[in-house]
Formats: sequence, structure tokens, C-alpha cells
Amino acid sequence: MNTSDPFTIRPATIDDADAVGSLIDEFRSYLRALRDLNACTNFGSDQYRRDGFGTNPAFQGLIAHRGDEILGYALYARDYSTDTGSPNLYLHDLFVRASYRGQGVGEALMKRLVEICKAAGGTAINWHVWHKNESGIRFYERIGARSYETIRLMRLEI
Repeated sequence: MNTSDPFTIRPATIDDADAVGSLIDEFRSYLRALRDLNACTNFGSDQYRRDGFGTNPAFQGLIAHRGDEILGYALYARDYSTDTGSPNLYLHDLFVRASYRGQGVGEALMKRLVEICKAAGGTAINWHVWHKNESGIRFYERIGARSYETIRLMRLEI
């Protein structure tokens, strides 16, 4: 299919598990090349199927596709901010295949996330980005995101 053909954004389904798993492998390789050795270590198509669907899904997703080809995906969860007193979204993953970057796919996924957040009464989308992912950081800044250097990620391993 011609890369100038339009792409579509749709909700992710359980049937996307193998394709998303393949993209997760690409995402993991990309981040490991940036020395993020903890990237997606225990997440793949099996966890996508197990945790993303059913009566209490841990996340939801969006798929960017052109015909049968998946170009990228976003996985997110509903969140809440006591700072703003409003529901928000937490973006777990945003990934676009290298050959489709710069074609508006990531921006379209983020635009749909903004629509979903606003429809739920939300005021923000939050996420983490690996500090060496300079192209990702430039992309996020270009669409209007900003970094909060005064807030630290804290994690309690269990």
C-alpha cells in the first residue's frame, strides 16, 4: 500500500495482540539502543491480552493503521489528579514504527488521546520519557508538552 494513503486511528482490540507484541519488541529494541535496560522487560502480546481486556482492564489502547498494517500504538490508563481535582490519562506507551515517523502518526495518536481525556473531563495527560530519548522528547515538546524537572519518579518495587 502507498505510504501516502491515509491512516486511521481506532481503539485497540484483543485481536491486535500479536501485532502490538511485535511493535513492543521494536519499541524495546529502540529503547535498549538508548541504554534503557528496563524497557518493556515483562510486557508483550501475552500480557497485552491478559491485562488489557476483560472486566477490569489495566489499560486501553489506540492503533494507528493503514489497511491491515499497524503503524503505531498508544497504551493508556485513566488516572486522577488530586492537584487539579480532575480525571486525567496516563500514557504508558506511544510507539510509531521508524518508517512511519514524521508522517503525523504520533501526533494523530496524541490528538485522539487529548479527545478521550477531554471527553472524560480530564485536564492533562501524563507520562514518562527516557531521558536519552531525545527524538521522543523533541516530538513531545513540539506538540506542546513540557517537562517538570521538579517532580521525580518514585518507585517501590514489590
